[in-house]
Amino acid sequence: MLRKRIALLRRRADITLEQFDAHWAGPHAPLIQRLPGLRRYVQNHRVAAADETIDGVVEVWFDDAVVSSPEVHFSGEQAEDELRFLSGLSAFVVDDTSDYDPPAKVWAILRERTPGAAMRAADSLRSALPSSEVRVNRRLKDVPAMSRPALASEDPLPDVLLTICFDLVDDALASRDQVESLVSATSDFDGVRVLTTSSTRFL
Repeated sequence: MLRKRIALLRRRADITLEQFDAHWAGPHAPLIQRLPGLRRYVQNHRVAAADETIDGVVEVWFDDAVVSSPEVHFSGEQAEDELRFLSGLSAFVVDDTSDYDPPAKVWAILRERTPGAAMRAADSLRSALPSSEVRVNRRLKDVPAMSRPALASEDPLPDVLLTICFDLVDDALASRDQVESLVSATSDFDGVRVLTTSSTRFL
């Protein structure tokens, strides 16, 4: 069975965003590519400073038959390298395993107060942005989140990430405020965060 995991990353306070991006895409990426059962690997780098709590979003797809446990799918070498550029990491398995590869994305990172709120927000975004694909990545709560003792994780974790796909980073940046306004228009969510990223696919 194909699984997908998303990780929210926060850089160390003593490095710049440029240094973070360079290390993540440089020496760190090959460590991830060597993980067993890995099928796809996408880095999403923050391109706007609207949300300082997240500097990057990782998407990895992997073959569940090869991985003994989704919450421990990492190497010691990888965990050691993470301390060189990360201060926080929160990783969890989501239900949408389909393949998509847009150059830019706007993420709405949500905790639901009412059932079905994320799906209603996704429908509103599809109506407002008809030329953009809207993906719903819901956290699987029956699968333990992956954590590192040395890296602070989010508490509580988000319930769902709405991912709005764009062909151009400029279009994603131009739509960011509209996405935040639509998602924040109700009291259905607790702690709405919106992030714009550019994407690089390594595998």
